[in-house]
Amino acid sequence: MNRQALRIAREVADDTGTLMAGNICNSTVYQTGDKESIEKTKAMFKGPIAAVPVPYRTTSKQPTFFSVTVPGTG
Repeated sequence: MNRQALRIAREVADDTGTLMAGNICNSTVYQTGDKESIEKTKAMFKGPIAAVPVPYRTTSKQPTFFSVTVPGTG
């Protein structure tokens, strides 16, 4: 995501009364232009990165990730 996408998402959420979730970095440490926070953030993300497979498949009833429900929950 970029800052403009977040601005658009914020505007849409405000206009529709919905929630908005998103950020530029998955860290509460990062501050734009702050060298110390940038170095701390870089250090947090050093090393191997792993991803867990997502066990879902879309269907015609649930065509996107955002519409997928957990089986047995409705």
